[in-house]
Amino acid sequence: LTRANAGNPQRIVEEINRQQAAGADFIKVIEVDPATFFAGLEECNRLGLRYIGHLPPEIDIREAATRGMRSVKHLGPRDTQVLACSTAEPELREAMRTREAPPSHLSGPIPEHVIRRAIANPVLLTQPGEFVRYRRVIDTYSDAKCRELAAFLADTGMWQVPTLIRIRT
Repeated sequence: LTRANAGNPQRIVEEINRQQAAGADFIKVIEVDPATFFAGLEECNRLGLRYIGHLPPEIDIREAATRGMRSVKHLGPRDTQVLACSTAEPELREAMRTREAPPSHLSGPIPEHVIRRAIANPVLLTQPGEFVRYRRVIDTYSDAKCRELAAFLADTGMWQVPTLIRIRT
């Protein structure tokens, strides 16, 4: 599900019900805002469908796991997961909460050449200001916080699905 086919809480609920009626046994979310994300997660929980996919950067992975998300693709993507391993996490989350939302890359048809480039190198879709945050996340990384996060995710049953091709791109 993306902003293109599930751009608000009502549309995501409708799309999840449509996909379940068509035989889906899980729903993959890619890029939606937090309110839409949680509306979809709640609907999947209500219907007994697994909710998997990408985690919006504004959403704490611990909250997503606690509320029933069971699998995160690409370890986030970007800094979504490792942000929870930063000693500056509260400060960084507050800065993310108060920043202007970046434009969506998935609000309509995406040209094929853009898709190919993004698959090979997702950094091409990264807004310049995000690189500053990534650097701060890396500079404040805590092994102890990351181990706590890993234990928490294991306890909740949250799967991590790394994208190994990214090691090569």
